[in-house]
Amino acid sequence: MTASFSGLNVTATELEEVDSGPSRENEVDPILPERDPADLSIFTFDRGRRTGDFFHGVLEQMDFQDLGDLPSLIEGKLRTYGFSQTLHRPAIHQILQQIMEVELDPGIRLQQISRRERLSEVEFTYPLAPLTPASLARAIKKCTGLAGDIRQRMGSLHFDPVEGFMNGFIDLLFRFKDRYYLIDWKSNWLGDQPTDYGTEGMKRAMLEHNYYLQYHLYTLAADLFLEKRLPGYDYRTHFGGVFYIFLRGIDPKDPSRGIFRDRPTEVTVRNLRTLIS
Repeated sequence: MTASFSGLNVTATELEEVDSGPSRENEVDPILPERDPADLSIFTFDRGRRTGDFFHGVLEQMDFQDLGDLPSLIEGKLRTYGFSQTLHRPAIHQILQQIMEVELDPGIRLQQISRRERLSEVEFTYPLAPLTPASLARAIKKCTGLAGDIRQRMGSLHFDPVEGFMNGFIDLLFRFKDRYYLIDWKSNWLGDQPTDYGTEGMKRAMLEHNYYLQYHLYTLAADLFLEKRLPGYDYRTHFGGVFYIFLRGIDPKDPSRGIFRDRPTEVTVRNLRTLIS
C-alpha cells in the first residue's frame, strides 16, 4: 500500500481526497463574493487546484536566471490550464519575477540558482513501518521546536492504518553554497490585502491544511534522498531548511511576507526516521 500526505491528513471532521500524483494538495479555497472585475491584481486571479497546477507548471520550467522567455512560457501554460482568456497576465508576470528577486534567507535568492543546482517535482518513495494515528502522534510528541497548537494539529489525525510506502513530490530541491533547501509553492488565497500574507495569516493556513506535517514528511524524504546521494552527508551541515512560498503575498521589499521558513531540528528528523521500516 502507498500512502501520501493527503491520505494521512484526515481529521475527525474532514475527509481529504487521497492524492495519486503530483497535483496540488489542499489548495481549494472558499467560495467568496464576486470580485471587482476592474481589479486585476494577483489577489483576484482564479483560485483553486487548477491555479496551483498552472503556477507549478510555470515554475518547474522557468529559467530562474534568465526571464527572457517567461512571457511565452506563461502564455503556453495559461492555454494548457484553461486560463487563455485571463486579463491577469501583468500581475502573473510580476509575481513570478518577484519570486526570483525576494530574499528567502539572508543572501539567498532564487535568481542565483542555475538549472544544474535545482531539481523540480522530485518524486520520493520511502518504506513505512506500520503506521497508525497513534504511532504518528508518538513520533510527533518527541519532535522538538513545535508549538503546542501545531503539535496537537499534527497528532490529531484519524487515517486508516498504513503499511507500505510513503509517496509524494517535493516541488523544488535546490543547492546553495553546499546546503540543500526544499520549496513548496502555495497559490492559496489568504485574503485580498498584502498584510493577509504576513506571519499570522500564513500560520493560520499552515494549521488549517496541516502543512506542518507535510513539510516534516518532505524533510524526512529529502534527508533520506541526500543521505543516499551525497558522500559524507550530515543533516546539520548540509540541510538548509524549508520554504513554503505563498506566492500571492511575495514582495521583495518585505521578505517576511508570503514566505514561511523553518528548519526542523536534527532531533526531530531522527524521531521521524522511526516512521520508516
